[in-house]
Amino acid sequence: MRGEKEDSSATAVKRRGERSAGPATANARSPKGGSRAGSASRRSPRGDRALPAAKARPRRSYGASVADAAISARDLPGRRPASGERGSRPPARSALGRARAAVAASALDYPLVAIVATLLALGLVMVFSASFWQAQKFFELPPAYFFTRQVIWAVVGVAALVVAYLIPYRWWSRLAIPLMMATLVLLLATLIFGDYRYGARRTLFGGSIQPSEIAKLTVAIYVAAWVTSKRRHLRDVQGGLFPFAVLMGMVAGLIVLEPSISVTIIILVIGTAIFFVGGGDAKQLALSALIGALVLGAFIWQSPHGGQRVQDWWAMIANPGQVNEHTAQIMAMLRQGHGIGTNPENWLPKLGVPLLWSDYIFANVGADLGFPGAVATVALFAGLGYRGLAIALTTTDRFACLTAIGVVTWIMAQAAIHMCASLALIPATGVPLPFVSYGGSALVSCMAGVGILLSIGRSSQKREASVRQSFDYAQDAAQDGSHGR
Repeated sequence: MRGEKEDSSATAVKRRGERSAGPATANARSPKGGSRAGSASRRSPRGDRALPAAKARPRRSYGASVADAAISARDLPGRRPASGERGSRPPARSALGRARAAVAASALDYPLVAIVATLLALGLVMVFSASFWQAQKFFELPPAYFFTRQVIWAVVGVAALVVAYLIPYRWWSRLAIPLMMATLVLLLATLIFGDYRYGARRTLFGGSIQPSEIAKLTVAIYVAAWVTSKRRHLRDVQGGLFPFAVLMGMVAGLIVLEPSISVTIIILVIGTAIFFVGGGDAKQLALSALIGALVLGAFIWQSPHGGQRVQDWWAMIANPGQVNEHTAQIMAMLRQGHGIGTNPENWLPKLGVPLLWSDYIFANVGADLGFPGAVATVALFAGLGYRGLAIALTTTDRFACLTAIGVVTWIMAQAAIHMCASLALIPATGVPLPFVSYGGSALVSCMAGVGILLSIGRSSQKREASVRQSFDYAQDAAQDGSHGR
């Protein structure tokens, strides 16, 4: 009798527990009445038996991604494989997804390529227009001499662009130190063995190579690699600013001694832009820029060549009647604007402008194509800067972003300085217009820089194509999972 009372008491307690726990508890019990592994258990009111707790029903996550939903659908137990799915083999992707991924993985930055090709073609035409008459009158050379040489350099530049595009951009980070060492050697050799022309030593091998143009690309690559490696110590004076100032001082000092003030300014602008975007302290950079400007200004004032240019320009600003002969001829050429043609009168106003095909070719663009042509040229460079910055902001690699910033800063700063000097808005500089002016070293360096930009953009597109491929795969898997049910 006593055993029957205990059994009936236990049964009553058990029923009360099931009623209080609800239907979920009864459904969650194992066939043997025991609790499952990992489930919480609760005690009966009398403490004589542990009753199984209700197993929590899995809650659906409405914020889960499509990929998570597809994986969950594919891994459901007892689900039959959908059509096109065999075991663990991924489902077949849609034709649209395959085509979109293929285009994204192999496509160039066509707007950037089109802009560079247009500038290159414009440069060939402008070099011929600016040098046709002067080549035979002053240099006793064939009329198409400068044009022919520029065509050769354009072919070499296209080859440099293709090679830089095919090389993975991460290789440039590994080659940063050898490139910088080679550039410093070339700059030092220019000071010792360089050709003395127009009051300076800037070229080697009879004027064929100008190492200062190569130094622009080298500085962009090296400073980007250096800033990437100094991420944590970049704001420290000893670990960041001081080594950066020493590095830029070495390169800028060798170029100043040529002398080439304008190239020195561009080199400093490239390095400063990369250092600032990489995380450098703004106050330290402002103080360094002030000190550098004072030192550079003192050097320009003491330089007979640069100081005379500044004095002539300032005299023209103070009194337009004291404008020098070259500037007056450029203004007259822009004002007349005879255009392109075979009439000798089109070339006569250009005879008074020395190195029109190099140092003042933007003025030649304005004279031949008028105001619309000059505005279109400015718009092309603006589009190039926009595409370059888009590549820099798209990539997720720090070195690639900083290198792209350096290349874009270099090309845009050089273009702005050339245009302003051609219009007498600043003193004459002798800086060539990228892709347009005559000059092999400048053209090949700029083309190689664009090739690196395209290489960075290609890597970003491949990464985006991989993400799209995963997304399309997840969508197809989710659709197959829904059809399989």
